[in-house]
Order: sequence, then C-alpha cells, then structure tokens
Amino acid sequence: MRPSLRTITSIFLACAIGGASVFFAFYKLVKQENSYVFSGQESYSPPAVVAPAQEPIQKTNESAPSPILKNTNTHNTLVPKPTADPHIEKTTILWDVPFTSQAPSSNWNEPYQNFCEEAAVLMAAFWAQNKRFVSKNQQEQELNAIKDWEIKTFGDYIDTDAQQTALILTDFFGLQNVTVHKDPTIDDLKTIIATGGVIIAPTAGRALHNPNFSGKGPLYHMLVIQGYNEATSEFITNDPGTRKGEKYTYSYQTIDKSIANWYNSQRTIRLDDRQIIAVYHNEI
Repeated sequence: MRPSLRTITSIFLACAIGGASVFFAFYKLVKQENSYVFSGQESYSPPAVVAPAQEPIQKTNESAPSPILKNTNTHNTLVPKPTADPHIEKTTILWDVPFTSQAPSSNWNEPYQNFCEEAAVLMAAFWAQNKRFVSKNQQEQELNAIKDWEIKTFGDYIDTDAQQTALILTDFFGLQNVTVHKDPTIDDLKTIIATGGVIIAPTAGRALHNPNFSGKGPLYHMLVIQGYNEATSEFITNDPGTRKGEKYTYSYQTIDKSIANWYNSQRTIRLDDRQIIAVYHNEI
C-alpha cells in the first residue's frame, strides 16, 4: 500500500522536530562552560556570590584616638572645654599634631633661629583646625606670616610671652578654645591632654637638656606637648628646636622644672611665673 501524502508529511515533521531537539541538547552540553545549566524541574537562580570571611575586629592598645583629619577654614565654632575626668584610666594618650621644625629647610639663620614660638603656635593651630603641612615651603611661608603679624602687633617677633602667644592663636589664627594656665602641676598638664587639648609650653630651654640643641640650648624655648606615657612617666612633645623633635619625649620632671615665662622688659625668663597655653580642638 502506498503511504498517503499526509502520512509522509507527518513522518517528515516528526523527524525534523526530533533532530532539532537532539541538536539543541548537544549545543547546550558543549556550551556549559559559559552558561548556567539547570533541569526543567528546577527554577533558575544565578550562582551566589560568596563574600570573603570577615576578620574579627581587633582591639587596639591605643589609649586615645587621633582627631579626624579634614580641611576646614580658620573660622571655628566655640566648643566648651571638656571637664576633667578624675578617674582617667588611659596610660598613654597621643594627639596627632603635625610637626614642623622652626627651620624647615635647615637654615638656622635669622629669622628661623628665633622661630620656636611661631613654630609651636603653627603646629597647635593646624592641629586645632584639622590641617596638614604639605611642603617645607608652605611651613616657611606660614612662619613668616606669623612673624609679619607679630611685628605689626607687638613691634617685634624675637620672643613672645604666654599671653602674647595666646593672642597669636586667637587673633591671627581665629581660634577660640585657647586658655592660659598659671603654675600648672604635672597632673594639670595630663588632664588638659586627657580632656582633648594640647599644650604650648614656654620653657627655660637649657633646663630641657636636649642633646640635639646646639651648645647649651636656647635661653627661652617653646614646644608643644601633645601626649603623655604614664608607663614611662614622659610627656610626648613636638619640639621645633631640632629636626629630630617630632614626638620627642621628656620626663615629667624635666617639663615641670623647665616651664617658665618670658619677661621682655628684662629680656630674660622667669621660672617663678610658670605659664602654659592650652589649645583645644573645635570638634571633639
């Protein structure tokens, strides 16, 4: 019996469909490396992205965080000075004060020979304003700008006493959280640091006995106290009188015995008029 045309057509279509199915299945097997393969009984979902294992948070041994650094202008908002905590347990506190020598390019001729006050003020002010030094040229420009203001305001730049130094901070730099303390104890200094401040300390420079000073050292000298280490009984300073002065340490007793004030009328220091300047961050 000869098959009808309809029967032949049906057989042809069945073969074509079957062949296409086989070809498609083979194509998928060949392309598995570039595609997501799943069975008809499974619903498709892309492969999960596995996050790397998280390391546990490590507790640091730092006793006090450094201030967050960001650029701000010199117009600061007054922030009340923190009160002292009589139960301070931290054994080491160090505020991240930017460092400059009073002679950034190692030129110790005038005016840089007498720029310790300007350098101490500049470091404390930049810390309070969340600023950083970007070059030695910038440091020298800032120091000379302070000098020009001092000559205009005080008539001289060679030496400034505690009150004049505070005036540079408030009137030239526009800081408001600045206070002068008379006859401070070691605990007073530590309290200022522990409550968020740094200290500009006028000193009898030769009483510091810093081996990096030339000769006997300066008669009158100013530095920044930015921290303390209770374990070693030392204050941590930025001393602008030497290029090695960044985070330079002095014993509690050395700083305590060296604090003084300048008497311009007599052109001398007075150890019986001990004064320091506390400078506080505007955002604590």
